[in-house]
Parts: sequence; structure tokens; C-alpha cells
Amino acid sequence: MFSSAFGLGAVTAWRWLTFLEGHLLSVFPERTLLAPQQAFLLFTLLHGLGLFAAARRLLPFDEGRAKTTLVLGALLSSASQVPFLLPGYVTSWGWGLLFTFVGALGATILFVLWCWHLTQFSPAASAFLFGCANVLSALVITFSPWIPREILLALTLLLPFVAAWCWRAPSEGLYGARIPSPLSPSWGLSPYSPKLMLRIGSFFFTCSLFHALLLTSSSPELYRIWKVTEPLYSMGALTTGLLIWRFAEIDLRNLYRMAQTLLGLGFATFLFLGGHHPLIAVALLQTGYGVFGTYAWVLLLYLASRAGRKEALAVASRGHFGVVLSVLVGIALTQGAQKAAMKLGLPLSPFLSLLAIATLFLAGLAFDDDRETFAGYDLPLADGDEEGGEGLSLAGLLEEDLTRQERRVALLVAERCSNADICGRLNITTNTVRTHLKNIYRKLDVSGREELQDHLASLGKRGGL
Repeated sequence: MFSSAFGLGAVTAWRWLTFLEGHLLSVFPERTLLAPQQAFLLFTLLHGLGLFAAARRLLPFDEGRAKTTLVLGALLSSASQVPFLLPGYVTSWGWGLLFTFVGALGATILFVLWCWHLTQFSPAASAFLFGCANVLSALVITFSPWIPREILLALTLLLPFVAAWCWRAPSEGLYGARIPSPLSPSWGLSPYSPKLMLRIGSFFFTCSLFHALLLTSSSPELYRIWKVTEPLYSMGALTTGLLIWRFAEIDLRNLYRMAQTLLGLGFATFLFLGGHHPLIAVALLQTGYGVFGTYAWVLLLYLASRAGRKEALAVASRGHFGVVLSVLVGIALTQGAQKAAMKLGLPLSPFLSLLAIATLFLAGLAFDDDRETFAGYDLPLADGDEEGGEGLSLAGLLEEDLTRQERRVALLVAERCSNADICGRLNITTNTVRTHLKNIYRKLDVSGREELQDHLASLGKRGGL
């Protein structure tokens, strides 16, 4: 599993070094073809189009040639850095567009295949891996100013190949797979819930407002604090991953509330204290976005795993296309908010802070999740999928008066799944699992989990299984 964290960390570090934060652009200003903001917007747009193509199955991700495709993605990612290798030969703005396109295509291939790889893990493992990957990436970013720039360039060229080397195809049985009938290509974000995507979109809108607060500030101290507190994002992601890993029955909704609270306090500090105590505000916001990043990552991959092995890649791509779309819409809305504040003559920092607080409040109020499910959301059931997925052939042996869901729980207990695993596989809450177990114990006249497992084993033997 640590190779998975290392590979995902390599993908994340490459994206942040090159186009998302432009650390390499600041190290080689004389070789830069596009301004950092231009490179970020163009890369994000092209990456989103790549994810859309993957969601529509327009990119040829053949399972038998996945490793070859991954190497191609690594080659394209590294090739996008040619302007830094050939200063004086590649100088025009058009070359900048071309190499950004090449980099976005390579990054999309690497990212999508890594998402597919990670759908085999439980939400706890996925959260832990996301946290570890962000810490590894943060270490590279944090120490990049002290790395000799030619070595930093060599590291940037190497990272995509590290990601390709660490990748493995997901196992046959994805964690949450229900084996539904094939999902048809969709022009929208289906099968994800509109409420979920609106919730994610609202958070990325507040993220754009946060960056606007930083970039429009005339205080050099605020910019310095932003850079110093950047590792807090990774620490927030890792802490959240460790919480989910250690307390497997933790309610994902509580993580959302934690992120919402941290972000609300951060923007409130900006609103009431202004620039007097920016360290507190920025630290709260960096940590809050790390918590929310883990929450969104776990939720999107978990739901993708429930689509089944063949559909997980396309469904994960749709989810992350929604994330990229949220970033772009958030940037556009933030620019509109800035213009509105200037037109109305309002002070920018309080106006943006108040708008972010209102957005967080409405997101928590309007986009509520389903309290009966493990994740708060689910994919729609395919026709004929009411009986569930694989591994339920023993249900016919249970002649006792059990409901369909109680049979599913009992059979997962027979597979020695923990309550947390049962929650994830059936997408139900911990309290619902406990209620089903109490009913099963009563109906089968067994005293507990071990006796239930023995009872099911004896039924299996009698059935010749």
C-alpha cells in the first residue's frame, strides 16, 4: 500500500510543481513561456476536458494495455517540460500552449489510471493514502526553494515515471462494487448526486475566494504567511486520513462538518480581525481545505468503486471532472464578486469573507445528505440490481425469516467483514448495521458474531458449498 501512496504522491507533486502552483516557473523565469496564472488556467481547462473525455470513454483506456498507456502518460508529462530543457529554441507563446496541452494530456492519463487503481481500497485506506500522498508532495514543494534548480528540473522529469512504476491494476473485486448493469455515457455528472456536486462546487468557490483574498492583499506579510502555512493543507489531509484509518466507523458527515467549521472560523477571522491576525485565519483555512479535500476524495472514489470494476474509471473521471468544473466556475464567480465589490465601493476583504461564510452556510443547509447511508450519497440502482452484487449466492440457504438486507449483512459477517466494511459495502450507517445484527441474532437464535459465523458455515456445508 505504501507504493500506492508513493506513486500518488509523485503524480500530485508533479502537478503542483509544474502547472498548478508553478514552482518550476518561478525557478526558471527566463525560460517561462506563459505567466503562472495563464499556465494554471489553461492546464486546468485542458485537464478538465481530458477528464470529460475519459468519462465519455473517448480516451482509449484498454485494460490489457493500461501499463503501456501509463508510460505514455509519463512521457507526455515529462515532454511538457521541454521549454526548460531547450532555452532559446522554444520561445513563442504558441509553443507554451502546445506544451501545456501535452502536459495536461499526460497528467490526465496518470491521474485517471491512479483513481482507478485506488477504487479497490476501502474508504479508510483511500483516506490514509490521500493524506500520505499529500505529505510526500508537500515535502517536495516545501524544500523546492533550496534544491538546485537543475536538480529540481531533473526531479520534475522523473516524477511521472515514478508514478507509472508504482502503479498496479486494481484487483478483481472493488471495495464497494455492486456489479450493476453498465452505465451509459452521460453528458452531465450522472450518476453522482447533484447535491453532492453542488456541495463540492460551493467549497471550491470559497477556495477561489480565499485565493482572491491573498492575491489582492497589498500586505507582503500575508503572502509570506500563505507560503509558510501551505504544509497545513497536507497535515489536515493526513490527520483526517489517520482519523478514518484509526476509527473505521467514523461518520463521513462529521468530517464535512469539521471542514465547514474550520473554514467558517477562518473566514470569520478575516472578516472581524482583517489583516491584524492573518496567521490564525490562513492556518484555519489551509487546514480546513485539507480536511475537505480528504472528504471529497474518499467520497468520490468510494462511489466510483460501487459502480463495478469496468465502470469505476469512467465514474471516477466524471466525479473529478465535476471538481475541475467547480474550480473554473469558482474562479469566474470570484472575479464577478470582485468586480461587484469595486462597483459598489465595498471593502474587498470583508465582502469576500462574508460571501464565503454565506456560501458555507447555504451549502450545509441546502445540500444535506442522506442520513441512512454510509457515505451520505449513493449511485442509482441499476435495473435488476435489488439483490446486490457478487457473493450473495448463499442467501438461498437462509430459510429463516430474514429480510433481503439482513441476508446481505449476514453473508458479509460470514466473510469476516467488520462493521465498518459492511457499512462501506452496503452503503449503510453503523447504527443500521447494529440494528440488522440484533435482528439477525434474534431470528437465527444465536448469541453473537462468532456463533453466527459458525451457523452460516454449517449452512454452507449442508448446501455442499
